[in-house]
Amino acid sequence: MRDIFIALQDCPKAQVAVGLAYFAALRPGEVRATRWEHYDAYTLRIEQSAWRRHVTEPKAPESIATLPCVEPSRELLDKFRESEGCPTEGYILKGTKGGPLNLDQFACLNIRPLLKMAGI
Repeated sequence: MRDIFIALQDCPKAQVAVGLAYFAALRPGEVRATRWEHYDAYTLRIEQSAWRRHVTEPKAPESIATLPCVEPSRELLDKFRESEGCPTEGYILKGTKGGPLNLDQFACLNIRPLLKMAGI
């Protein structure tokens, strides 16, 4: 994982996407649906999931939870929040139209090429 984060260092949004999945063990839909108003630097509240244009409750009812933010996750989110102008609401990983980011497209255009260049 260290090598992956190094490979993604020039794309903070990619680091946050991977970091949320890795450090918080979120499903891709939950990563897409995370919101700034559910993050307080110590916890991240998971209340929804996003698939394409549909935002719903998470796949399993027990997935609705408040998770602790470990230090590496907190560092990524705080640095990303600052780079985005310190938003207090909206999707953390927002797409071009303000909705949830299309992770499949983002991975194809950004994450995979960076990992390939790094030999990962």
